[in-house]
Amino acid sequence: MGIAGLWAFLPSPVGAHALCFTMLTVKAENYLPMRNLLAPEEPKRMVVILPEESYSDWLQADVKSAEGFMKLYRPDNLLVEHSKS
Repeated sequence: MGIAGLWAFLPSPVGAHALCFTMLTVKAENYLPMRNLLAPEEPKRMVVILPEESYSDWLQADVKSAEGFMKLYRPDNLLVEHSKS
């Protein structure tokens, strides 16, 4: 699995180009794995996880079709481990 993201080379103030990137997230207020990991007052967001078979579709998606990827990953496909620190 991978994480949906965006990247671009942007000009910097000193004339060189900088590689900029971001990981895309979706609202996860009622998503059980996130609700249990974060404090109640914290906003719940989760990265957009892409199954391997969707990589090519994501990389070729236009803006309109990219919206279809913006969803929560199936929680039964995730393993959440709690550490005692």
